[in-house]
Amino acid sequence: MNILKILTIKILIILTLLNSHSVFAQELPFGDMESIKRELMRSVQRPGIMQRASSQSKEELGKSGESGTVKPPATKIKFPEATELAARSDIAFINPEKYILGPGDGLRIVIYGRFFEENRVMVRPGGSIFLYPAGDIVVKGHTINGAKDKVYRIMKRYYRDFKVHLEITKLRTIQVRILGEVTNPGTYVITPVIGICDAIGMAGGLKDNASLRNVLLRDDRGKKVGNIDLFSWYFLGEEGQNKLIEQKSVIFVPLMQEQITLDGAFRRKGTFEIIPGERITDIIKMAELQPGAVLSEGRLTRIKDGELEIKKLDLDRIVDVEKFESEKDILLSDGDNIYVPNLDMFSKKIRVIGELKGANFFSTTINKLTGETEIQKIGLYNLKKGETVKDVVVALGGTTVKANVQKARVERPLKNGNVKVISVNLRKLMSGGDESQNVALREGDTLIVPAMPDSVYILGEIRAPGAYQYNVGNKIKEYVALAGGPTRKAKLRHVKIISQRGDNIKASTIDLRSILTGNLKEEIELRPGDVIYIPHADIVSWKDILGIMTELIVIRQLFKI
Repeated sequence: MNILKILTIKILIILTLLNSHSVFAQELPFGDMESIKRELMRSVQRPGIMQRASSQSKEELGKSGESGTVKPPATKIKFPEATELAARSDIAFINPEKYILGPGDGLRIVIYGRFFEENRVMVRPGGSIFLYPAGDIVVKGHTINGAKDKVYRIMKRYYRDFKVHLEITKLRTIQVRILGEVTNPGTYVITPVIGICDAIGMAGGLKDNASLRNVLLRDDRGKKVGNIDLFSWYFLGEEGQNKLIEQKSVIFVPLMQEQITLDGAFRRKGTFEIIPGERITDIIKMAELQPGAVLSEGRLTRIKDGELEIKKLDLDRIVDVEKFESEKDILLSDGDNIYVPNLDMFSKKIRVIGELKGANFFSTTINKLTGETEIQKIGLYNLKKGETVKDVVVALGGTTVKANVQKARVERPLKNGNVKVISVNLRKLMSGGDESQNVALREGDTLIVPAMPDSVYILGEIRAPGAYQYNVGNKIKEYVALAGGPTRKAKLRHVKIISQRGDNIKASTIDLRSILTGNLKEEIELRPGDVIYIPHADIVSWKDILGIMTELIVIRQLFKI
């Protein structure tokens, strides 16, 4: 009876290997495949796991991947270079309609007509110059052209038939102390054409946590003169924020205080500093909504009294002037998060995984056979009505050179929780025009194009079963050695070599004992993806049977038979 049982089990093993419609093949669970898929879905939703990349190698991924964090706006401001500031301070570029005179400026004044008189003067601390015969003339606070007109009006009391030419010969200098969250705080000497924002650039720019919205300007006695909004100056183009410094002053850049985060359909995302009293309309002006923003589906999340509070935002009632409702324009608080979805979020989507050129994200996953962490290329595709596998492959730029085009598949979730797997031979579809392979896609589908295998698998009665890197020219005995050699239960005269060439799966039997002892020459040339299966010498318990069934399931998954 025991002999009959053993013979029956061995027959089942052979049938399982060679017949894709065997009882084991039909009942093979897809639990492994589903767990991988669930892990992949979780990876997509966790920030920091997904990494943008432009290549397919692990090395380049490490170089080009981004962490997903958004740099503070302070680090993005590019202040004018020293050469640009020096050029602005050249008197040849001074605009006589805008430059305001003050103590220390040097002037050349020429009075000509019936006679010629040239005067070189400096604006005195009180703001006046001395011209004979008029005496003191106050020019402080006037533009160059305004001072010229004033000199002409006064000198008309003494001369007739004359003209006045007034030009600046030397710009006054101002000492300014730049303190707080700047790279190089200290005292700097500037000219009146250098604005507050420019001066901060002279101090090396801002530190990461510097305030952009509340820069303080004080006079030399410490009295507050005004507030400067660097964000509005740099990002919104409000040049009025770059006020010129007319006297000895102190610029103080404090730490960023209240801040919120913006996600979704904004042109500018990440951390934003807010000023007390600002509302949603103010932040929308700063961040600017993208085309396609779904205004009626905005969300504001905040922590209030230790509890999470989520408010729906109807931005359509805020952005549209005709529909504006003031009560919808919520007052912002420190720590708020505002999310506005893009129209794409409401499109039907499928997931693409593997060797498709348009799958432009990478995720880490665990190889269930080797236990190693692997990089998997994935992406999302907005599915249009009626699109098929061929449409998606073409839209994504085709397959990569690593693609195993004969082993593509579509995984479709079913209502009962199972997954339907539809095999797709892209070679037949894309090159042969076989429309039977052109599966119509549905929302929620996953299109998978695996990479060509680059390993040889050795299973069964071997000390270290698993996947081993394929090397051209390596023989079977070398892979056996890499795997630690056969166990004492190994049946070496009936070792199976399972391989796939095209659509055909072939199982060959070899005498590994004779090969290892040198009595038999190896005739089989291994290729990537081949499986070396070393069977048990005897089956003595149902534990052995369970082990064999597990190995057969692994082989089945490798070949998708």
